[in-house]
Amino acid sequence: MFWIGLEWIFDDSDSVDGELKEFAGAHVVYCPQEKYCKPPYCENSKNRWQAFGKEYESTCHAPLAFFDPDAETNDKIKNLLFITKHKNS
Repeated sequence: MFWIGLEWIFDDSDSVDGELKEFAGAHVVYCPQEKYCKPPYCENSKNRWQAFGKEYESTCHAPLAFFDPDAETNDKIKNLLFITKHKNS
């Protein structure tokens, strides 16, 4: 399992392959507790996150997740990591 958190930024760029954008969008984790998990139990159920110019609401605190990735998925994850920016950098 591999998680990418809210602090990672994916800018929309013409140089980013459309297939990679689609791959990332398919792995966005929406908060499963949004309807039930209210403060003080969870402060994360209303996270807003943006990747490649697309806005996502109610994501998990780690909005991209990859469960049991195969070799092809690992290659795509690697490509995503090469193009990310971190909020603190």
